[in-house]
Amino acid sequence: MNMRDQKLKEFETALRKHDWTFQMSDDSRWRIKGQKERSEIKELAAELDEIGVLHIAKELWVEIAPNVPMMNCQFPFLFK
Repeated sequence: MNMRDQKLKEFETALRKHDWTFQMSDDSRWRIKGQKERSEIKELAAELDEIGVLHIAKELWVEIAPNVPMMNCQFPFLFK
């Protein structure tokens, strides 16, 4: 498996494992864990952007992430 495929797989796994509702938790431990996961997803997306496959990352995002505005799960949150 080449680096591109490995990073895409990492990104997909991170999206599938992410607790998309972490912001709604009353337990600060879950919010902290969710924020850490979200940061890791952002870092992976930045790496994918650097190697020119951000369009594939966005397709994965659309497939996996819930499209619920109040959960701040829209793809643009990843960037500036």
